[in-house]
Amino acid sequence: MVEVHNPADGSIAGVVPNVPADEVARLAGELRSAQPAWEALGPQGRAAYLRRWLDWIVDNQDRILGLVHREAGKSWGDAQIELLVCMEVINYYTKHGAEFLADETRRPYEPASATKGLHIRYRPYELVGVITPWNYPLGMPMLDVPQALMAGAAVLTKPSEETPLGWAEVVRGWSEIGAPPVLGCVTGRGETGRAVVDAVDMVQFTGSTKTGRQVGIRCAERLIPVSLELGGKDAMIVLSDAPLPRTVRGAIWGGLFNSGQSCVAVERIT
Repeated sequence: MVEVHNPADGSIAGVVPNVPADEVARLAGELRSAQPAWEALGPQGRAAYLRRWLDWIVDNQDRILGLVHREAGKSWGDAQIELLVCMEVINYYTKHGAEFLADETRRPYEPASATKGLHIRYRPYELVGVITPWNYPLGMPMLDVPQALMAGAAVLTKPSEETPLGWAEVVRGWSEIGAPPVLGCVTGRGETGRAVVDAVDMVQFTGSTKTGRQVGIRCAERLIPVSLELGGKDAMIVLSDAPLPRTVRGAIWGGLFNSGQSCVAVERIT
C-alpha cells in the first residue's frame, strides 16, 4: 500500500494500492476487450458519455476537490482551477470531436495516381497509457484522457503516487455513470508505471526528464509511439514598451502560481 500525505501538515490524506504488474496486465486486457464496442459507438455516442461524466464531476466537485486540496496541499482557489480544466477540455472535444475525426479526401498530385481516390480515415490506438505528475492531479490527466476517449481508444491511467486520490475518484465516477469499461486507473510507484508502459499501445507521459527518458527508451524497444512532456525552461519575454508595474505583477504570478510547480511557470525573463 502507498500512504498519501498532505504536504501542508504531514497528515495522511489517504491510502492507495501499490498495484503489481500482473494486475496492471489484467486490467489492460479488460480495457482492450471493451474497446471495439466503444469505438463502434461513434463520436456522438462517445461524447454523450463524456458529457455525463462531466456532469458527475461537477455534481461531486466538493468531495473531489477536497481530495485534491488535501493530497496536493493546494488552496481551494488553485484546486478550483483544475475543475475548470475538466469543464473546458471535455466541452471542447465533445463539441468538435466528430469534426476532428471525420474522414478526409486528398487529391492525388502525381499523374500516375490521377485516377485513384485517396482517403484518410482516423482509427484509435486500442489502449492508450496516460502517466501524469503530482502538480495538477485532475488537470494533467484531463489534458489527455478525454481526447483519447473521444477518438475511440480505451485508456489506462497511472497518477503520481504523491497525488492519486482525486483522479482515482474521478475514474470511479466513470463507472458510476454506467459508461463502458474503457477507462481504468492503477495506483502505485515506479514499478506500476513501468507495467503500464509494457501493457499499452501508445504512451502519453508528463513528468521529469529522467523518468521520461526511461519511458522513451522502453517505448522505442517495444516499437510503440510515445509523447513526452518533460522539463522546460520557460521564458517570459518583456518588450521595451511593456508597462513595468503590470509586467512585474505578471512575472510574480507566473513564477509563483501553484508554488511555481507548473510546466508553464515563468523561470526566466528576457
